[in-house]
Amino acid sequence: MELYLLPSEAALLKAMPVDWKGTAVVQSESIARYETDAEIALRLQIAICTSVSLAPVFQKIKDAATDNDRMRSLVAINFASLSNSDLAEIFFLLGTRAVNQLIVHALLECRNEEDLSVVSTLTIIRHALLLPSA
Repeated sequence: MELYLLPSEAALLKAMPVDWKGTAVVQSESIARYETDAEIALRLQIAICTSVSLAPVFQKIKDAATDNDRMRSLVAINFASLSNSDLAEIFFLLGTRAVNQLIVHALLECRNEEDLSVVSTLTIIRHALLLPSA
């Protein structure tokens, strides 16, 4: 399993005292161009939700006043229940800063290899979102 980690995230992974993290192949996330507050605000302002099942989540994210408020909305989402297109909408809307927060949260909550797989998926999503700005 591959993880694209920032140095601070790699330190969190390294601090885990468990054997199963050895299955991870850590790549250094070297792209560091993140959305500005203005860019996120514009995305939130013009975003239109096309999914009925995603509408309540979408609205909570749009109504959140700060990154921390958005994070509280995010951790309540059952991502496994969302379609790939819903996930793409959510992650584009939120941007890489929010994905960073999700990665740190997931690392801090990581208890087994399945949890680490979630971290891996989030880092791959972030890396894909960062590629166009490289």
